[in-house]
Amino acid sequence: MPGGDEASADAEACPPAALPPTAADAHLPPRPLSFPNTDTALLEDEACECRCIICLDTEGKIVQKGCLCRGDAGAVHVACLIEMASHASDVRGTFRPWWACGVCDTTYGGPVKLTLAETRMSRAEPLPEGHTERTRAKLALSNAYEAVGKYAEALLLDEEVYAVWRVQFGPDHHRTMTAQHNLGYSYTRMGRYTDAERVLSDLHARRVLKLGAHHKNTLITQRVLGRTFGALGQYRKSEEILLAVWEARKTAVGPDDPDTLISALDVSLSHLRLGKHEEAAALQRETIAIATRVYGAGHHTTLLMSEALSDTYNVQAKYTEALALNTRVIASLTDLIGGDHPNTAEATWTRAAILGRLGRHSEAHALQVPIVAKVQADLGPEHPVSLGKLSVLAGTEIELGLLDEAERRLECALAALGETLGPKHPEYMLVQAAIGSLYTQQGKYAEAETVLRAAYDEHVRRDDAEGVVGGSLPTVIIASRLGHASCLLGRCAEAAALHEGSIGVLGSVFGSEHPRTLLVNGLLAAALLGSGDLDRAAALASSTVHSLGTVLGATHPKTLSVRRVLGATMLARGKCSAAAAHLTTTVAMTTAARGAEHLDTLHASTTLGEALSMADQIPEAVELLRTTVERLDQTAGAAHPLTLSGESALGAALLRAGDVAGETLLR
Repeated sequence: MPGGDEASADAEACPPAALPPTAADAHLPPRPLSFPNTDTALLEDEACECRCIICLDTEGKIVQKGCLCRGDAGAVHVACLIEMASHASDVRGTFRPWWACGVCDTTYGGPVKLTLAETRMSRAEPLPEGHTERTRAKLALSNAYEAVGKYAEALLLDEEVYAVWRVQFGPDHHRTMTAQHNLGYSYTRMGRYTDAERVLSDLHARRVLKLGAHHKNTLITQRVLGRTFGALGQYRKSEEILLAVWEARKTAVGPDDPDTLISALDVSLSHLRLGKHEEAAALQRETIAIATRVYGAGHHTTLLMSEALSDTYNVQAKYTEALALNTRVIASLTDLIGGDHPNTAEATWTRAAILGRLGRHSEAHALQVPIVAKVQADLGPEHPVSLGKLSVLAGTEIELGLLDEAERRLECALAALGETLGPKHPEYMLVQAAIGSLYTQQGKYAEAETVLRAAYDEHVRRDDAEGVVGGSLPTVIIASRLGHASCLLGRCAEAAALHEGSIGVLGSVFGSEHPRTLLVNGLLAAALLGSGDLDRAAALASSTVHSLGTVLGATHPKTLSVRRVLGATMLARGKCSAAAAHLTTTVAMTTAARGAEHLDTLHASTTLGEALSMADQIPEAVELLRTTVERLDQTAGAAHPLTLSGESALGAALLRAGDVAGETLLR
């Protein structure tokens, strides 16, 4: 099985160590190793001079074996491969040709691997249950199922193999421990992280006693266990375990060994989860330099490490570097393993995340939708990985104003995560936070505050239990969303206190000019405006708009959102004409960026209407506010707070125009 024991006596059932995942999957179990030919692409007979390496014939369907062999050396008829493996097992008593190439000494991949395993299993079916070859064939088939994403089928076979070998050989036999490791790994693939932790913790303790703490099989299990703790949200424990594996591998096999490089990337991803972004990026660059020297810049290992670095750059708001590196990685992976390969898809998912940070949400959405559909098909719609991607897609839809669709996805994700991971898991609470943001957009401010308060309180309890001073990164992100909801409910002083605490942590983690820090500055400016601290609000909004314009661009939706706050502070300070001019530009820019029907555009339009009215441009104010209220009623509904606010602004403008009908609209 993936992540299995390379040195096991049952090596025919165990593939090489897993390659690292992308940073987007930092909380997930490791991926299986995927070699350049794992797509086992059909070679067109008439357009290709390749011949079967076994029979030397060019007729019929010739495929690549999915190993490291290229050209003629990697080309076979599947039937020839089966015949060769059958002869080896029947005549010579060796089963290795069923799963590994005799030329390059690496495992087959993809459909070839699966076909061989299924054939071997069909040959073993007549044997009695418990027969060694029948059990080994099940193990090989489980491995093949995992390689093509049939994780549920793989788990069923792993459970059978472990049950048989535990009875036959006892819990401490190497075969039983191989089966137990594979079972634990399959649990991680199916998102059953609690079961995986139980199985792998038990196995690791017994391997330490039997093999020693630094034996490579012990370290393999320890690595999967460390990543499982990460999936369970125990990030500090995960980092501690993965650091120990990395140090042990550097000592045992050196810093250039593939397993050491994998462990280095594991550690960098654990740093990233804990907000140690500079440490993560530095370690990733160091690892890429080693992989480039050892394997070459275009090797699959180097490319996957580069993809992780592109995601780290995205987190650090180094968007130009992130997008450029990600573009190169996707192009190279597409040439190497195809556009539909899971690793290429993960690189594309990272690209969508970068585009989202750049405000290019429509482009991000177009990339995310097919990837979510494919992951759901491969893993099932209730797998934690599927649910995590579903919630990210919903976040993009919130940005696009597709609120009903986003709500459906988030409620589905929250219910399923509650069943699979539990309501105290960080992933569950992050979806809670996303639902809180959705409710805020929908004008359900009280519901938003309730949801966000529950997530915030649970995060605070976790931080206290782990001795985190000042709040962890997820805690302060949720605190900023809670503060926003509280401000909209009129509790602006309380909101300002939450925002100021968040800014302190975000500034120490990301820096004062990072978009995350700046966006909370914008929320703080709004809270200060609501609490009457106008001078401070104006100064903070102005500096934040300038900084966001430098980092994200003047037309980025987040920059424009803070521009509206700045316009509102100008209006509150009595600078009505200046506010009207500023907000006229803001509305035009927001319309171009978001569209005329987006809530951000309509919110800015309402504020502009108020400014025009206060600047005695009454006809223009009334016309704009009538149009805005109509659009708000159609888009958000008559009961949405923005609609009600727009009606009040329209009523005030009508009264200033001497129209008593405005009294009925005042709230």
